[in-house]
Amino acid sequence: MQFFFATAGHIVFGAGTVVQAVREAAHMGHRALLVTGRTPGRAIDIGRQLEKAGVAWIPFGIPGEPEIEQAAQGAALARDEHKTRGSGHHS
Repeated sequence: MQFFFATAGHIVFGAGTVVQAVREAAHMGHRALLVTGRTPGRAIDIGRQLEKAGVAWIPFGIPGEPEIEQAAQGAALARDEHKTRGSGHHS
């Protein structure tokens, strides 16, 4: 049996990683699509910290394992949000 597994090149987890993730997001740009699981409210703290770091964010909830179609929907949401709101913060 053969299979191919692709994932992010950089994964960080554990205590204190929210601070590190926000710092890295701010280094990458001024807008973020904050992908959450079934309970988007659990990511509010990260969203607030992104705002403090000058990063506008858009929440995007996915209740299970993401499908390619959902990734495309998230990308479209981010593009549309940027067109309508510019670089303003979302909370």
